Amino acid sequence: MYYVVALGNPGEKYTNTRHNVGWLVADFVRGEAGLPPLIADKSVSGQVTEGSVGSAAVKVLYPDTYMNNSGAAVAKF
Repeated sequence: MYYVVALGNPGEKYTNTRHNVGWLVADFVRGEAGLPPLIADKSVSGQVTEGSVGSAAVKVLYPDTYMNNSGAAVAKF
C-alpha cells in the first residue's frame, strides 16, 4: 500500500492559492482514479480516502492542520 499526504492549509483564506496546491493536485488525481469521497477521521486529524490507482492500493490523507504542522497528522496516519 502507498500512503499519500496532500499538503494544504484549512480555511477559505487559502482556497485556490499556492498554499493548497497539494490539495488541488490530490483532488485531480482522486477524480481521475475514481477514488471514493473523503471522510473526516479525527484519529488522524484529517480527511481520508482509500482505493486503487492502477494496480496499487493507496490511502490518501488531507491533514486538517496547517501545512507547517502537518507532521502531527502524518505521524498518526
